[in-house]
Amino acid sequence: MILRRRIKFANERRKPYVIQDFVEAKEKYVNNIMTAITTSWKELCTKQEKETVWQSMYRIIKKCSASNQDKLLKSGDEILNANDSAMLLAKSFYPDDDKNIDTEEQTRIRDKADKITKELRKSTTISHRSFTEIEIEAVLDKMDPKKAPGEDGTTSDICYQSYKTMPSTLMAIYNKSLEIGYFPKIWKNAIIKIIPKPNREDYTVPKAYRPIGLLPIFGKILEKLFVTRLLWQLGKEGKLNSRQYGFMPQRSTEDALYDAISFIKQGIKEKKKIVVVVSLDIEGAFDNAWWPQIINEMHRKQVSQDILRLITSYLSSRNITLKYAGAVVTKSTTKGCIQGSTCGPILWNILLDPLLESTSHLKVHVQAFADDILVIAKGHSAKAIEEELNPALDHIVSWGKTHKLKFAPQKTQAVIITKKLSPELPQIKMGNVYVQPSASVKILGVTIDKNRKYRL
Repeated sequence: MILRRRIKFANERRKPYVIQDFVEAKEKYVNNIMTAITTSWKELCTKQEKETVWQSMYRIIKKCSASNQDKLLKSGDEILNANDSAMLLAKSFYPDDDKNIDTEEQTRIRDKADKITKELRKSTTISHRSFTEIEIEAVLDKMDPKKAPGEDGTTSDICYQSYKTMPSTLMAIYNKSLEIGYFPKIWKNAIIKIIPKPNREDYTVPKAYRPIGLLPIFGKILEKLFVTRLLWQLGKEGKLNSRQYGFMPQRSTEDALYDAISFIKQGIKEKKKIVVVVSLDIEGAFDNAWWPQIINEMHRKQVSQDILRLITSYLSSRNITLKYAGAVVTKSTTKGCIQGSTCGPILWNILLDPLLESTSHLKVHVQAFADDILVIAKGHSAKAIEEELNPALDHIVSWGKTHKLKFAPQKTQAVIITKKLSPELPQIKMGNVYVQPSASVKILGVTIDKNRKYRL
């Protein structure tokens, strides 16, 4: 401030010298700040012994923030200890794929996937196209350095600098993984952070929490590399259903809402028609994504063998480490897509794609945004809608059972929209359960009510 005042009041002959003094003082001040920052960071990095830099940062943040102690969970009326609470969360969010309860159809699907995997691993004639510098740099440029790292504590900016320092080394690792079809085991362990869902009455049950997986960044880079190629191939060949809007290039919630609302409005405009909108709920959708069906579907879509072999390696020998209430538990996973992984969304879309294909011949409109499935039926009478809608719902539920996905009728929402003054309402049925229509249904953040009004 003093130097600024001197510049303001200096005479014309002396002003250049005063300005020079100010510039030199400012430069010295900035250099001192940068030196202090660098010194402090070096001290933090070099003093690490039992904990990593990021563990230290988390510890500091935890002490500075308000206390939010993890609550012990209950099993029935019994309060569990910390270790049992953590294990209950792990088993709830990452259930095992039990072969012993497979139906004949599920056994056939599993055997086919096992055969595909074995043939790929035995093959010595699979050609591969190496990842290029352009592909790796494109992935690194899009990664957010502010995102929490995985078990190794390495962030994307550190990976970027590592690549810039030794580009040939990192390229060799990724290309060797592609060549031999092996996803390194050290990159398969996910650190699970348990996030409480807001405004829940009871925080002693697993459903009150949401798991987020933190995976090693070097592994996420490899995921992104093969996902980019996978999407390019499936997109170029038109092998992903156009009625899936989630996690798809150039598709968004706006597109999903526009198509759904357009179909509803079209039905309402037609003389004296009734429109029924049903929003389906899949219990633990991503956590129950069945690996054998994903492998079979990629094989059916003729995904390039080098990518498919790498993905079969990715979907094997995976583990999660979950920390809760001071306890740490480790568990292997045999199904599901880790929420936080790079390839989880596209693998989910591949899993769900046959369902969208199988409903294309039905007279109802079916579309999906990730795991949110919407069924819209229209007709001149309640009976006409029942004859079209209920068999479609039964088909969807049956497909889910075959592929180990459970649709929950009790969580399914439905709304009936019509211009008729006293319409006969259709009976909506999923299996043996009747779905009670409500006054409105919420779809991707937009509420659609029975009076044909749409609001955010």
